[in-house]
Amino acid sequence: MLALGAIMLGACKKEAIQSGSSAFTETEIVIPNDDISPSAAVDVIAEALEAVPLETPKEAYVSDWADKVITTSDNRIVLVNNHNVAIFNALTGKFIKELQPAGDGPGEYSSFREVSYNPFTNEIELFADFQRKELIYDSDGNYLRDEDQYLLYGSKMYLTKDLCAYSCNQNNSELLGTKESYKIVLHDKKKNRLTGYLPLPHLEEKLSNLKIPYPFSSTAAGLSWFQPFNNGIFSVTPDGVSNRYSIVFRKNNIPSDFWEKNRKYTGKLEAGINENFPFLDSYFFENSQFIISRYMQNNIIQFVVYDKHKKRCVINTKSIFADKWGLHMPLPRHINKTGFLFILAAEDFIAMMESFDDKSLLPKSFLKAYRQAKPIDNPILITLTVKGGEAIQDVVHKTNPN
Repeated sequence: MLALGAIMLGACKKEAIQSGSSAFTETEIVIPNDDISPSAAVDVIAEALEAVPLETPKEAYVSDWADKVITTSDNRIVLVNNHNVAIFNALTGKFIKELQPAGDGPGEYSSFREVSYNPFTNEIELFADFQRKELIYDSDGNYLRDEDQYLLYGSKMYLTKDLCAYSCNQNNSELLGTKESYKIVLHDKKKNRLTGYLPLPHLEEKLSNLKIPYPFSSTAAGLSWFQPFNNGIFSVTPDGVSNRYSIVFRKNNIPSDFWEKNRKYTGKLEAGINENFPFLDSYFFENSQFIISRYMQNNIIQFVVYDKHKKRCVINTKSIFADKWGLHMPLPRHINKTGFLFILAAEDFIAMMESFDDKSLLPKSFLKAYRQAKPIDNPILITLTVKGGEAIQDVVHKTNPN
């Protein structure tokens, strides 16, 4: 249990962060935003494309738009939307279980702030912020236990079985026993120790009610962490937090003091658009070969892929398509170490399929999903496996698909 009075803290000041981890040397990534393609093929980074219709039982009709998608190491896919959590088999689409608000008893919650996953224990963790508890389930959604959690956080990811990283945008100084609050907190559960990094400005603490994503991305060496309106990517390892990448736009790059002058979130967004400054959007993804992100320019979301081997951007576009299959696709909203995840409404999937004159060119799984799909069904899961990632069926644990 995480008891408030029993926590030890090691708080690292801002000047110590640069040397907090010696795992990386900061790398500059130049984005050629003066040369944006209207559309680009993703075949250069794609290995496979699969479509899986999600089962539609009476008790589990899920939204066509998921706030978050988690894939587990035993081929489960967890869809998080509003106050519901639905679990399916990622290979077959078979419905497994839905977690819903129920109450204040064991395994129950009235609301939640975040859903995370521990790949080392294969457990799903739901942070019920009102009850100040983390409810822990197995990958089939069966309740296992709960743990006290007093630290308010927006996202969470594990470095080891007992070491996790939290991204915070609320005051946590009282819990940490320090004068300052911190954006990143490492929690060593085995030693019951919290360590804070990147001081959190008091102004940002007032933005706690805004759902601003500060996502982590898992890499072989640790985690990458991205904060919107800050063109720097940080590395998070058991040794600490350090600068990983600096993002430089080739055209109209943001002055170094711009975000300091426009501190409020709404002010940043409005100023960035009015000044026509490009800035990173809501997600960042890294695997062994590619860095994938989005940025806003001229009030339009652009999709960018940086090849670490070639040391240049290989895709920089407004829209993407899979040339091999002649398939135009929306920009991906969900990403993991497998690649891109699309949750497409069954009605939209059917319309897309019917627009093809020669459906035989499409992957067999698309044809199978098309034959099964009805407009009122649960959405279709589409996965685009990225080179350098891991296919869903090849991750750590293999299980019976049922």
